[in-house]
Formats: sequence, C-alpha cells, structure tokens
Amino acid sequence: MLVHHRTSPAFSLLEVAVVIVIVGILAVGVIPALGSTTGARQAACAREVHRLLTHARTFAMTTGQPSGVIADASSSTLTSVYIPTGSMSVAPLRTSTGATVDPLVLSSSFPNVEILSCVGGDGSTGLIRLWFSHSGIPQTRDAGGTLTGSFTQDASISLTGGFTISVRRVSGLVER
Repeated sequence: MLVHHRTSPAFSLLEVAVVIVIVGILAVGVIPALGSTTGARQAACAREVHRLLTHARTFAMTTGQPSGVIADASSSTLTSVYIPTGSMSVAPLRTSTGATVDPLVLSSSFPNVEILSCVGGDGSTGLIRLWFSHSGIPQTRDAGGTLTGSFTQDASISLTGGFTISVRRVSGLVER
C-alpha cells in the first residue's frame, strides 16, 4: 500500500529572503523620490510667485495703470490687483482675455508650501502690498490704492523650502 503525504504550498526561506531584498531595493529608490516631489513643489511655487509679481510689473508698464500683488502671510495667499483708468479703487487684475486673475492660495495649489514671511518696501510685515508704477518702479499704496510713497527698502516674500522672491526698491526688478 502506498502512502501519499499531502504537502501544503508554502514559500521557502530563500524565496522570502529574495522578496525582502527586492522590496528593500525598491524602497531605497522610492523614498528619495518622495522628497524630491516636495522640493519640486516648493520650487514651482517660487516660480509662480515670481511670475505673478513680474506679470503685475509688466501689466503696469504696458497699460500705464498701477498694478501689484497683495501678499498675506497669515493665509498664504497672493492677489493680483490694479487700478483701472478713471477709477480710484482697487480691482482684481485681468488677463489679456479679460478674465479676472483668481487669488493664488498656496495651500490648494501647492500643498505643504506656505508663505513664511512678507516684508514690504516700507518695512511692513505680514500683509503687504507690492505696487508698480507705469515705469515699473515699486510704490507703496494704502488699502484703497492711494499712493503713499516709494519703497525705502527691498521687499521680499519668503516661502517654505528656503525660497525668497525679492522686489528691488530702486529698479523694481523681481528676483528669485
């Protein structure tokens, strides 16, 4: 009489060790990639803030209408604004097609990136208004858009990741 032994399917110790080594190799490659995603997001945010400021300056120079960006460190938002010809009030900036430029909310556009600090051209902090004249020179204006003077120092917006965007007080040059 023949006796058959039933064996249950299982993995050998060698097979388990090979799988663990492969998972370890994959993990070594994936973890740095996750960190670079955060760095890429921070760099993209810095480019977008630079672009908004440059756009406001260019808009002022091409249209002759004062324009700028309101930066709020407490909510990490940037709002592009201008003063339309013949008006004495501040309005949201418009694109070349006439569409209103929506405020940039960093938390929704760039998760885990925020404004760490804002310093205005007049030394103000927190909520700052960076305005440009028709010649691209930075100006200080109050909440209603009334001209109050010129920059006494460079303005800056500091972001997560060590990125700082500056507006030079003399020339209005926007630098990253």
